[in-house]
Amino acid sequence: MRLKVGERAPVFNVTALDGREVRVGDQNEGHVLLSFYRYASCPFCNLRVREVNAAATDLADRGIAALAVFHSPPERLGLYMEDQTFRFPLIADPGLGLYRAYGVEKSWPGFLKGMMNIRALMRAFKNGHLPGRMDGPKNTIPADFLISPGGVIVDVYYGGDMTDHIPLARVLQRFPN
Repeated sequence: MRLKVGERAPVFNVTALDGREVRVGDQNEGHVLLSFYRYASCPFCNLRVREVNAAATDLADRGIAALAVFHSPPERLGLYMEDQTFRFPLIADPGLGLYRAYGVEKSWPGFLKGMMNIRALMRAFKNGHLPGRMDGPKNTIPADFLISPGGVIVDVYYGGDMTDHIPLARVLQRFPN
């Protein structure tokens, strides 16, 4: 079931890939951009998570902390993400508990539509993001949630296909410098 703006974000407390304890939902220090991805070797996901990483300082300057959730196990997530230092926590959720709590959807038509996005596929390949072992459901569609310090969802974006995330410009425009 999709979550809506104005609802309370499901509370969770997990250990991120780098060992940090991450708590989301009711006592955030600032706003949180919580993004759900597919598996660690997904070319589209790698392209997007690096885009968010490049914008992490700009997000932080506006009081927004990014979090990335993948359905790969920690060891595989670490393997695919070890080539870059991330400025935000990466969370492994192979049991998909967070995906269920946030209503992240699966869609075969969305999977196929994403595969037809040749521009995104070529950009991912050009940047060295080639597909590898797939962990978890192949047809997971990304979802993004902007959560207030009080744990209320202030923006929701359920992607239409596996390449579709909330535009970062939309997030940044909500909190101008």
